[in-house]
Order: sequence, then C-alpha cells, then structure tokens
Amino acid sequence: MSSGPARRLGEVLVRYRVVVLLAALLGAALLAVPLQRLEIGYSVRAFTRSELPELRAAAAHYGEFGEPDHVLLVGLFDPAPLADATLARLRALDRAWREVDGVERALTLASVPPFAGRSGEPLRTAVTASHTWRNLLLGRHGDALGALLVLDSRRDAADFRAALCARAEALAREHGFDRVVLSGLPFHRATLVQMIRADQAKFLPLGAAVSLALLLWLVPGVWYAMLAMAVVPLTLLATFGAMGFFGVPITMLTSTLPCLLMAMAVADGVHLVGRFGEERRAGFDPHEAAVRTFAALALPCFLTSLTTVIGFATLANTVVPDLRDMGTFAALGMAAAYVFTMAVVPAALSFLRAVPPVRRVAAAGVLASWAARAARASPTRALLLAGAVLAGLVTVALRVERDERLDDDLWPGSRLAENHATFAADFVSILPGELLVRAESGFGDAAALTELGQLVDWLATQPMVDRSLSIVDLVRDGTPPALLRVAAAAGALPGGLLSGDGKTARVLLFQRDLGTNARHAFAAALESAAPNWQPLEVRLAGVAVVAGRLVDELMRDLLASFAGSLLLIFIVLGVALRSVRLGLVAVLPNLLPFALTLAVMVWCGIKLRPLSVITFCIAFGLAVDNTTHLLARYREARRRGVGRELAIAESLTCAGEPVLVTNLLLIVGFATIFTSEFKGTFEFGLLVVVALLGAVLAALLVLPALLRVLAPERPRGA
Repeated sequence: MSSGPARRLGEVLVRYRVVVLLAALLGAALLAVPLQRLEIGYSVRAFTRSELPELRAAAAHYGEFGEPDHVLLVGLFDPAPLADATLARLRALDRAWREVDGVERALTLASVPPFAGRSGEPLRTAVTASHTWRNLLLGRHGDALGALLVLDSRRDAADFRAALCARAEALAREHGFDRVVLSGLPFHRATLVQMIRADQAKFLPLGAAVSLALLLWLVPGVWYAMLAMAVVPLTLLATFGAMGFFGVPITMLTSTLPCLLMAMAVADGVHLVGRFGEERRAGFDPHEAAVRTFAALALPCFLTSLTTVIGFATLANTVVPDLRDMGTFAALGMAAAYVFTMAVVPAALSFLRAVPPVRRVAAAGVLASWAARAARASPTRALLLAGAVLAGLVTVALRVERDERLDDDLWPGSRLAENHATFAADFVSILPGELLVRAESGFGDAAALTELGQLVDWLATQPMVDRSLSIVDLVRDGTPPALLRVAAAAGALPGGLLSGDGKTARVLLFQRDLGTNARHAFAAALESAAPNWQPLEVRLAGVAVVAGRLVDELMRDLLASFAGSLLLIFIVLGVALRSVRLGLVAVLPNLLPFALTLAVMVWCGIKLRPLSVITFCIAFGLAVDNTTHLLARYREARRRGVGRELAIAESLTCAGEPVLVTNLLLIVGFATIFTSEFKGTFEFGLLVVVALLGAVLAALLVLPALLRVLAPERPRGA
C-alpha cells in the first residue's frame, strides 16, 4: 500500500470515525455471538482423526473393538489388602460403583468370578497365578488393590468424565480407603481439562492486568494507553467467537491464544500511538495527525501482521488437529487484530485534543542510543562477531534431542504425573498400545492360538511392555477356545479382545512411557520378528501408533513449513520494500534468535518436539516485525534524501525505542504463561521469550551492520 492510497483511506476512516468505531464494535459483537458454544475439550477420538489413510486404518478397528479411553484405573492402598475386613469394604465399594450413572462395569477382586469368596494367601496365590488379572487387581508390592471401572463410552463429555472420576474417588474414601490413586485415560483427560480451565482463569486477567500496567507506564497519557489496549478485547471476541462458530474447543495448545493475541495485538497499537504523538508535537491537529499516522504505518503494520500470520499459518498445514486449530485461529486473530487496530486506533485518536507529553523509557532510550553508536563501528567486525556467535550457537544447537513422552507436558510434582507414576510402580503403566493379529483360519484353530501365544511370550521380553492382555491369557486361565468366539459375539470378553468373526485378535499392551524413540525401536523389533509367527498377520494399531506417526509427520511438517515461511517472508518483504537486498536484510538477522533458542533448549534439557518447534514458527514472525519497523523507518528517511549513515541512525533512535517497548510488552505478555499448570506451556513461553530477546539484539546490532554492507550508499526513490 503506497502512501497515496494509504492517506486517502486514512482520511476516509477519520472523516467517518463515528461510523467506523460503531461498525467495529458491532462487528466484534456479532462475531462474539457463538462464544456460548465454545467448550474446553480433549478426547482420544479428536486426537486420532486424520486425513492420512494409514492412520485412519490404524484407528478403524475402534468401530468394532471400542476406544481405549473409557477404562478408569483405580488403586486402593491398604496395609492389609487381602484381609476379610478389607475385602468386605471392597465388596460394598464394588456395589456402590456399579450403581453410579455412567459406570457400566466394575472389575475388582470382589466381582471377578475366579476370586470371589477367597481371601488371604489363597487369594494372593490365585491372583498372582492368573495370566489375565495379574498386576491389574492386586499391586506388585502387596499393599494395594486394583480396580477397573468400565465407563459408558457413549457419554464421553469431559465434564461428565470428570464428575465420574470425582465420584469414584469419593466413594472409595467413604468406604474406608484413605489413599486412592486414579489413573488411566479417562482420569488423564478429565485432569487435563481442569488444568486448561485453571490456565484460562489465570492467563486472561493476569495478561490484561500486566499489559495495561505496562502501557500506563510506557505510553504517555491514560487515554493513549487505553487506546493501545482497546483492540485486545475486540480481537479476542472475534477469535474465540470464530472458534465457537466452527465448534473448535479450547485445548492445551489453544489455551495460550489469549496471552499470545493480547501481547501481539497491543504491539501495533503502541506504534500507532507513538507516531500520533510525534505528529501532534510536530504541530499537526488531531485529524491530520491521525491521517498521517495511518498513512505512515499502514504498510509497516500490514507487513508485521502478515509475517506473523504467515508464521501461524504454517501450523495450519500440520496433521495434528489441535495444532492445526491453533495455527488457523491464531492467524485469524492476528488478521482481525490488524483490521481492528488500523480502523479503531487512528479513528479514536482523532478525538484526543491534548498533545501527549514525551515519556521516554530510560532503558529503551539508552539501548537505542547505544545501538546507534554501535552502528557507526566497523560493520565487518560486527558481522564477523555475529557470525562467530551464530556458529557457536549452531554447534550447541546440533546436540538438541528429539523425543516425546506422555508426561512431558506435566510438572513432575503434579497430581497427574504422580498418579501415573504411582499406579505404574504398583500395577501397570498406562500408555496404551495395541496389536491387531489376524488368522484366516480363525482363533478357534489350535495352531493359530499357539502362534499367538508365542507372540505374547515374545512381548513379555520387550523392555517397553509391562504386560499384555489377550485371548491367550484367557485360554491359559482355563477358558475353552471354543467359547472365545461366543463370548466375543456376546461382548463378554474384557477389552474387546476378539472380533465377532473370530479371525482378528486384539492384544492390549500396557507400555512404559519411554518416549517416541523407544516406541520406534519396539515397532522395528516387531516388524523384524513378525515372520516368526506366520501365517498370522501382525500389525501395530491404535492411538499409540497414531500418536507416534503424528509426531513424526508434525516434526517434518513444522520444519518444512518453517523453511517455507522463511522464504515466503523474504519474498513478501522484498516486494513490499521494493528491494531484494532489504528483504534479505530483514530476514538474515533473525537466524540468530533461532539458533539461540535451540541452544537454550540444549542447556535447559528441553527436547525437540512439536510444542517447542511451534516456537520457531511464531517467534520468527515476531522477530521479523522488529526488522520490518526499523527498515520502514530507514526507507522513509532515505526517500527524504537522507544518506545511509544518517538514515540508519534515525531508524535506531526513532523506531528503535518503540521496537524495544513493544518487545518488552511481548516478553512480559508471554511471561504470564510461566504460571501455566503445564510444564510444556511454560517451556513454550520460555522459548518465545528467549527468541524475542535474541531478536531485539539481532535487530539493534546485526541489522545496522547488514545495512551498511548491503544497502546502497546513495538515496533512491521508492
């Protein structure tokens, strides 16, 4: 957008300012209508949906066998778990659980037929010898009873599942079990939803309070600070209203959007308010100052918003639904923020008659002045130093580890992480794994059962597998093979272990959470050993397969998208600034914060996984904002005929301080994420803050040196 059209559009917006402001408010109100449909959600079904055919095939069997997210695992700790009195309390609790709405079955030592009526050592011997129920109904250390509550799979609303978990725990305590440990996917899901709600309750008010306090300090005049903040509620209403309209729930990833959009939506408002103050102090009336502000910043703000949108939009191409939603609606939110900012702020500023005083932030002014002095030093020396630093950071960054575990997003001391660890130590690990094994002759055939038994015995030797559960266990416990198909057709087999036609067996795996690398090694070992069990067809399936493949696809998509966004941003800036050199100058300094972030990941032990890779896509778009604003001011000075050296100094002293102020707002805004219930979200906020700090240093130190080397000496028109 050239200055001519931008000025004409600015004049229209200011002339019809009342209409513009009312239209913006009405538009935000209409977009906010679907907010009532917005939900907080997390489900295995949503996680396993995919456009990839092989992943659809990996989850297709859930239509017959059922999904693995409706069995609640309970550990009841008691010093004498097999005493008659304890078992009497367990029988009463078993009956109470089965009367709870939403609980289909309760499997305990009191209700599983082989163990009913026994107690003491005879019961311990029977449970320990059972292939089917070992480590499920009695703890390894002899101090806990286990229970499996099969929940109604048709009623999987997060709030309903959370209420079921709370009721199950309360009943256990009412029946004298003081130490109760819940685990399994229903509890995992319900707790995650509660943690997301807790984050939402903190992020928005804390972010708003901190941002407003900073603005009141950084921006001269209360009304100017309020106007810089005014677009935030409009942006949030539009973004979350759109999520409600399309039925997209708030998840752990999208829960960061309030802080994300709040910090970034304010940035352009700060630049507009600062430029308006310059124009007013130059002697222009409010109307003309607002028009000139719009004309001067319409393109730079468009470019900074566009580069940020591009960074988010790269996430919209990933195979993980939650991440795709985050990228899509963050990009939508940034687009809405630009529209609201450029429409509302100049129109509202034109009403303010008082000339804003000069309020300089001492640290920002000192840094900007110091950067201007540093720019006069040898550019070659500065670039060589920057290159050496970059090389050192890359050397460290190459040691970053890539892995993903179920509990990576949880704080070690959190209730969820401790419950999973406690249950795994006494019973089984909860990471679900599944094998689908097909025998064309059917598993009524003795040879097929023998081959399946050999597979089960092999699984017991694998370091990642706590134990398996299959029809082999039932047969080894005395179930006649001829009854298996009848029991499967009647839905009487635990866990849906055999298909209705008797030809496909599902082997459930209780896997240790050793990470994606260990899962890949297990998959490779299984594939290598599969010929030993011919003619059985053996394949991994289920949510664990989908999760592992999604992580791999996601990492490839994110890294490819990051490279693509870098190229696209370079092209966009080169075209907008009408100079390939300036486009290159805008992009190159921001490789430094990218390397710095990777190096910090190595130093802090943060692994390369989807949530950390998201940082690069977001932070790069934000980092380019700094160089874009500085280059816009540099180009403006050059168009006035100012020489290169003076233009560099002007861009640093005039635009440098607003850049520092907006980055301070961004850093503090993202720092509010440090209060998250999730360790993964905290790490995300930390890495964005590190990237922003690196971006500021690169913009103030590396950018001027690049300009002195790559930009032409003589002024030329734009």
